[in-house]
This record gives sequence, structure tokens and C-alpha cells, in this order.
Amino acid sequence: MFNEVLKMSTVKEQLIENVIAEDKISQSKITIIGAGSVGMACAISILLKDLADELALVDVSEDKLKGETMDLQHGSLFFSTSKIISGKDYSVSANSKIVIVTAGVRQNKGESRLDLVQRNVNIMKLIIPDIVRHSPDCKILVVSNPVDILTYVVWKLSGLPPSRVIGSGCNLDSARFRYLIGEKLGVHPTSCHAWVIGEHGDSSVPLWSGVNVAGVSLKTLHPKLGTDSDTEQWKNIHKRVVDSAYEIIKLKGYTSWAVGLSVTDLVGSIMKNLRRVHPVSTMVKGFYGIKEEIFLSVPCVLGRNGISDIVKVNLNPDEEDLFKKSANVLWNIQKELKF
Repeated sequence: MFNEVLKMSTVKEQLIENVIAEDKISQSKITIIGAGSVGMACAISILLKDLADELALVDVSEDKLKGETMDLQHGSLFFSTSKIISGKDYSVSANSKIVIVTAGVRQNKGESRLDLVQRNVNIMKLIIPDIVRHSPDCKILVVSNPVDILTYVVWKLSGLPPSRVIGSGCNLDSARFRYLIGEKLGVHPTSCHAWVIGEHGDSSVPLWSGVNVAGVSLKTLHPKLGTDSDTEQWKNIHKRVVDSAYEIIKLKGYTSWAVGLSVTDLVGSIMKNLRRVHPVSTMVKGFYGIKEEIFLSVPCVLGRNGISDIVKVNLNPDEEDLFKKSANVLWNIQKELKF
């Protein structure tokens, strides 16, 4: 009789004795909206950094989504995220701690990020209400371009406080800046401290006054650093930062890996409550004489609640003037938006 019962039992029932019901609610779920090249670069970086116990992917292209999901699931042996799910329906994003928005139309060759704006605003109108309905307590990390204007749009559409709607902003611009400074000096980027603020785009502002290695200000060594009269042409480094996305798009069709790594850097600070300072896009009304509801990158403290603090950088007059110009560039487009 006992042997007959064994034969009727499944292999799983014979192998495993359940002692308590599984807790199906994720503690560190992350959802990525958009399974394109940027979304998937974010996905693989997050998985390799072990930042989530559940990863959800949402996209309108069901076959691509299914293929990408299977491809990641088959790599489960090599990372520690136990659950990877996907779907066209936003219910798969329920209970997310962070929702990363990469969905949108791609920047074409020769097209500025600002040219994309109205096309991507219309996409945000479709997706943001569903995100908030399923994860009302989430932080939304906006990556889609033009990121500063879309972060404002997402904030308006979501009804969430500005602290929980974060644009990836100049985190990548600053990383590019630090890499190029390090390349010129022969020093690793982590040892080059430098910030780019303002628009993630053509009007971004390099803070030459704060560039330092081991606390040694490069401006004190070379007062003309970053100016037109600089014989060492350091200003070209910022020009390369601005042009780099256009160059990569021209060469390979899109940017992806550095974006994914930059986004994962931000996700790590939030999920682990690290309180690291990042140049991300946030509401800057009231800073540096700005009177409009505009989102631009300034150094922000990131932790479990999103943006908890903004670092008040002392800009020199030239930098403050450039920052205000950056704000005006965005405002002139933002005020015309229909949503």
C-alpha cells in the first residue's frame, strides 16, 4: 500500500516536504518598462549586481519580450535573482520598489534629445497611470529622452512627490566627463571628481571649478581650465561629452551599455539606501533664481525614499549663467507641451 502511494506521488512530492506556505510578496522588486537595447542593458546590469529579488519586464512587443525573458531566465544559474517575469499587461509590475522607464521612440541619427519630446510625451500618457495604479509606493526612474522634460511630465502624470520621480539626468554625462578627464591625466575615473549639471543634452554645464584629483583643484593649478583661452584645450572634453551620444548613435545606431550601467548605479543607491550623491534630474524651482517647475540635474542624495536632499553647489557666475540658460532651453519647449 505504501509503495502504491509512493508511485502515485510526483517526484517533487517525494523529494520535498512543504512545511510553510511561501511568501509570494517580493521585498526588492524592480520593473523595467521597455525591453529595447537600453532596457535590456539595465536588466543585465541589475541582475549582475544582485539588486532585486524579482525583476519584471514590460513591453508592447510580445515576441521580443518573451525571447528576452527566456534568454535572461536561462542565465539564472549565474546570478541571484530568483524570479524574472514579463508581460504586456502592467499587472506584472505590481508591488515594485523601483520602476525604470526606458520606453519611447529612439533618437534618430542627427536628432537632438529635445526633438523627440512630443512623441515620447504621448507614450508616457499611456504608461504612467498604470505604473502608479499597480505600485503606488514606487520610485519612478525616468531614462527615456529628453529625460529632463519627460521627468517633469511623469511627475505631473503620476501625482507622486518630486522626491520619488527621478530622471537619470547627468549621471551618465558626469561619468563620461570623469572618464575623459581620467584618460587625459592617466588616472582611473573614480579618482577624478567632476560634475556635469543642467540638461542631459546639448546645454549641460561642466563645473570646472569643482574638478579635482585627491582634493587638488585643477583650476588652482591651471586657472584657465575649461575656458576659451586655455592652451591645453580642456574645454574639448565637455564638447566630447555632449557629442558622445551622437557619435555612438552614428556608429552603432543607439547607446545602451553605459546607460544601463549608469542607471544601475542609481538603483543601487536607492535599493541599498546608500545616500550617495548623484547628479540626477529633479525639481529645481527656487534654486539659482529659477522660477518655473523645471527638472534639471543637480547633485542629489539618493536613498530608500528617493531624493532626500539636494546639495547646494556654489556655482561661479559663469556656471550659474549657463545653468539658467539650460533651464530656459527646456522651459521654452516644456511650456508648449500638450498632455
